[in-house]
Order: sequence, then structure tokens, then C-alpha cells
Amino acid sequence: MAKKVAAVCVLLLGLGACSSPKAASNGSARGSAAASLSSEVLRTPLSDLAGKPVVIADALQGDKKVALVFWQAWCAPCRAEAPGLVAASRKYPNLVVIGVVSGPDEAVDAKLLERTIDELDLPYQNVRDRALDLTRSLDVRGTPTIVVLGAQGQILYRGHESPDWNAVL
Repeated sequence: MAKKVAAVCVLLLGLGACSSPKAASNGSARGSAAASLSSEVLRTPLSDLAGKPVVIADALQGDKKVALVFWQAWCAPCRAEAPGLVAASRKYPNLVVIGVVSGPDEAVDAKLLERTIDELDLPYQNVRDRALDLTRSLDVRGTPTIVVLGAQGQILYRGHESPDWNAVL
């Protein structure tokens, strides 16, 4: 129980800051160009809001790229960035956008989350990273954070604002 409370506190402190686009990284993958997610993380199912499993490795089939958008319903910069993400998800057929809401159930207002998805008219899947495995594996420390993955989970982009999609895709 103490570990769960500590995890919630860390999540709220880390993600609660709601990073501004000005605090973005240099817009490239952290570390070497070959940085990637482990196959274990890529194959670990996350649950969408209906409880259905979503596996990142499945979304990376063919020539698809996956944009993982770490966000929270109460995060103003996340909400401001949503229209551009919606447009990208519709414009690029080889891009799969997956919204990722990190934190255990006690830390996420499910009704607010669903209402925000409806308000923003998000056409892409949103999943919950309740155990923070994906969040930790990508060292996500604020929202919004966008991580674009290529073949075998190679990290092509990581930052707090949308990338130049033409350059990344």
C-alpha cells in the first residue's frame, strides 16, 4: 500500500507540472538514434477505456509508426496540442496515434477523461498505463510528452510538442 501511495505522489509531482512546450527536449530521441523500447514493453498489453487490450507491437506492423501521446485531461497544454494531433492522425495513414494516460485509478478521474476525449473529439485510441510500466520505460516526466516509435520500437522522436511529422514519418 505504501508503494502505491508513493507511486501516486511521484506521478502527481512528475506529471502534475504539466510541462509547457517551451520545456521541450531538442525534439530528438533521447540518447543514441538506436534507442528503443524493449520487446517486453512493446508486447505488454495496455487497456483502452473500454477495457480492451492494446499492444504497441501490433500497431507497429508493416510500415506503421506509433505516436504515444502521454497526457492528462486536466493538462491545459495537452488540450491545446490535441487539435494538431487529431489532424496528424487523420492526415498520415502510416501513423497510429495512441493517447496514454498514466497512473492508477485513484489518480485519474475517469469521468473527466471520457468527457475530455469527447470534447476534443479524439479519433484515436486512448489507453491507461495504470502500473506506469510504459511511462517509466520511456522516462516520461511531464505532460504532454510525445514519443514516436518506428520499427521494433525504435524511438524516432521524443518531446513536449508535436514533431515535424513529415520529417519523422
